[in-house]
This record gives sequence, C-alpha cells and structure tokens, in this order.
Amino acid sequence: MAGTLTDTGVLITRPAHQADKLVSLVEAAGGHAFLFPAIEIQPLASDALIQIVSDLEQFDIAIFISANAVTYGLEAIAAKHAEVPRGLKLAAVGAATAQMLTDLGYTPDITPVEDFRSESLLAHPALQNVNGQRIVIFRGEGGRDLLGDTLAARGASVSYAECYRRAQPQADSSEIEQHWANGEINVTVATSVEGIQNLYRMLSTRGKEFMRTGAIVVVSERMAQACLQLGLEGDIIVAKAASDSAIVVAIEAWRQQQKSL
Repeated sequence: MAGTLTDTGVLITRPAHQADKLVSLVEAAGGHAFLFPAIEIQPLASDALIQIVSDLEQFDIAIFISANAVTYGLEAIAAKHAEVPRGLKLAAVGAATAQMLTDLGYTPDITPVEDFRSESLLAHPALQNVNGQRIVIFRGEGGRDLLGDTLAARGASVSYAECYRRAQPQADSSEIEQHWANGEINVTVATSVEGIQNLYRMLSTRGKEFMRTGAIVVVSERMAQACLQLGLEGDIIVAKAASDSAIVVAIEAWRQQQKSL
C-alpha cells in the first residue's frame, strides 16, 4: 500500500546525531530521506560555564533551550555536582527538550502549555512573578535573548550558561546536488536559522539554485523570514511545531496539495 510520502524525497539537514527519528518517520510514510547535516554541535567548556555550574545551588530556575542544552548542560553539571540541586526548578522550551530531561531522570517542572517556543514558555504562570529570582538559561553560543530579556524585565536575575556551539560542517555537497539534479529531492527540512544559512553556504552555485527554487519546511516564522532574506522563492512551509511528527505532517500536507494541483 502506498504511503503518504511515496515518491517524495526529503532532504534532512538536522545534526547527524539528531536525525534518526525524522529519517524513520519519513521512510515509514513511504518517502526517501536524504541526510545532509548543515549543523554540527560542539560542546563548550568556558570559565563562565564552569562558574555558573559551580554556583548552581544559588539559582531558583534552570531553563533548557534545546535537547542539546540538556545533553551538554547536564554533562557540565555532572562534572561539579553529584546531582542537580533539589530545590532547582527545571524548565524546558520544547517537547524534545522535555523528553530528553525525562529520559535522563529529571521531570521538568515548567513546560509550555501549548506551542513549544520561547514565547509560549514565557506565558507559563510559573514565569510571571519572578521578581528577585535567579534564573539560569542553558543554551547554545549566541542564542536568542528574548527569553532572558523578558524575564529580566519581570525582575529576575538572568545568567546564560552557554554549553555548546553550532558549527558549519565541512562536507562535499556534490552528491546531494546530483540527487537534486536527478529530481529525487522534492523538499528540504531545516530546523534552525543557522541550518538554513549553513546549507546555503555549503552548496555550489548549482546547489544554491536548487535550494532557491525548491520547497522547504521550517519550524518558525523567524526561519521563514530567514529563507526570504536568502532569496528563496519556492514554497516555504511552516510546521505547527518543532517536533519530528509535526514536520512530517507539514510535508504530507504540502505533498497532498502538490498532487491535487
């Protein structure tokens, strides 16, 4: 029986260690997944991170921005503490982040009620009256300041624990561009602004043209704007959430629309 993504090639640009589930979902729906990571995650171990982690007992809330923040943040914590301080409330921005905490034995105290984004986390009742509280945000190097700035405006003392960096991989794009040229890739998936920008830089002139005219699925309006700023002219589809399942649903809806034209 044909799947919802039969004859659909999907270029997945997630970091290699985070792509397995999305690849499996695409292929389970009958699609063909092409993996070409446009982001490489590298751990950080700065003096500032070490100092914040050493003083972790002084914080009231720790917010984890991503699954990578959980992975590398907890590694940094484990180097200084036998366990996460008991009085520290844990918050997760996204579903994958919350699941990563849970998988590692920590139940998050604060997660968004609806949409899994910084704006939704900021709407949580537990983060409304934070005057005088100390909050640490575990994130990647150079992340968005919206969350921290808003909490600081509400009276919290905010520190950033940057525990990883996103880097552009060194990879040859010729093979993936040939799949594009053969008509085997119908849509690209990107899950960060950096991933979109890196992919564009990693491609040759021919590859940039495929990307410019092709369809792309992203997970936020901010990413959609980044696509427009790069001059992408194909369909830009914004998934309703950043989860792998939501991304596949967005691809399926787009593909069904293409078939009905």
